[in-house]
Amino acid sequence: MAMVVVVAALMVLMIAFLFPLPLLATVIVFSCCVVVSVVMTAWCVMNYRAAMDFSEWSLSDGGFDEWAS
Repeated sequence: MAMVVVVAALMVLMIAFLFPLPLLATVIVFSCCVVVSVVMTAWCVMNYRAAMDFSEWSLSDGGFDEWAS
């Protein structure tokens, strides 16, 4: 969870540096960045698990070799 907050904070700092916003707009942007960071983190974890499952299956006895032939 800390990683999500750090990524969101970095995104807000970048946006605030490029486009100075009032405080309320910054809070709204930070909330959106937290949601985006959570979605990105969940998507990356899901893809990592799928890749590990595939590699385990393809390296098992006859997994990928039998399917490819």
